[in-house]
Amino acid sequence: MAPRATAFGCKTVHASLAGVGAVHDHWNGRRGNFDLIMSTLEVAGALGMALGARLFVATSTLADLPALNARLDRLPQNPGGWRYLCPFFYFGWGLRHEDERIDERTRDTLRKWLEALPEGSMRDEVWRSERE
Repeated sequence: MAPRATAFGCKTVHASLAGVGAVHDHWNGRRGNFDLIMSTLEVAGALGMALGARLFVATSTLADLPALNARLDRLPQNPGGWRYLCPFFYFGWGLRHEDERIDERTRDTLRKWLEALPEGSMRDEVWRSERE
């Protein structure tokens, strides 16, 4: 039997995801990257590692959020895992993606979905838009 990763000091693995499948691959710039990340998370979870995930929120990723959350829920779950939503950062290269910016109205439609995330997923009780 293989030793658990935690025996070597490996406690968590973290992934940043922008949608599911081709949507994520588009943002990442590498075909097949979503499947690679999900496989890596599956193995890490099976080894006993806690899984962390940052889910990028943009206009093009909104429709994928429920499916992405469900996929992450099906991975092995270990104590210490976390998950949170994050808008794209709008400085530097992010300025090229102005059409992906979500506004307060869109953010407010996510509130019920945010409540379904695992406890402790939100870094702050108030999720502010960039304008705010």
